[in-house]
Amino acid sequence: MGKIDSPTVHLSAEQLEQHVWDGVPLSAEAAMHLSLCPQCSQELAMLRKLAGELRIVQRSQPSPAALARYQQLFALHAPQPSRMDRLMTWVRANLVWDSRRTLALQGIRSAARPSYRLIYTTTTSDVELLVTPYPTTFGIEGEFLVAGNALSARALIQLQSENKSNTVLETEATAGGRFRLDHVAPGLYTLWITPEQGAALEIRGLELL
Repeated sequence: MGKIDSPTVHLSAEQLEQHVWDGVPLSAEAAMHLSLCPQCSQELAMLRKLAGELRIVQRSQPSPAALARYQQLFALHAPQPSRMDRLMTWVRANLVWDSRRTLALQGIRSAARPSYRLIYTTTTSDVELLVTPYPTTFGIEGEFLVAGNALSARALIQLQSENKSNTVLETEATAGGRFRLDHVAPGLYTLWITPEQGAALEIRGLELL
């Protein structure tokens, strides 16, 4: 019996990410390709490893009920800090996933600029950004999770240019932690997320080019 060659068209980064992060099942054709393609299998294994590591981090955090008890105890003995106070006590998030790297590893080159996903994490929170390029600007859709759970209160979102300090875009995340920024000019930015409770979160070096 002759050797069965794998198809030359690889699964897209979006297909693999939706399968791992969102639980979207693969089509029969995609599953067949995956069983024959070492490159796509390696990409899927990398994504699953990352997802597993994030779940471990999330499980290591106190439960929402425990966090609520800690906050109640703290409120009995200390005044609630203002939003400005909490900006002075901030946590820097680290980039753990950039879907553009997947495209680069697959050797995909295209004149079109596809949307891409960025995932940042700290010991207590995760931020997922979906960046959509437009002809002259960018759109950013985001979700902010605390200890693996959606926010129970709103948060202030600020996007500040690292080259033009007076350029700041602002919006608010919903109680579910979702937010959106439109008409963002190309450039290098710092993203600040300041929830009503807890330390502010800083994402530096957000490059939109």
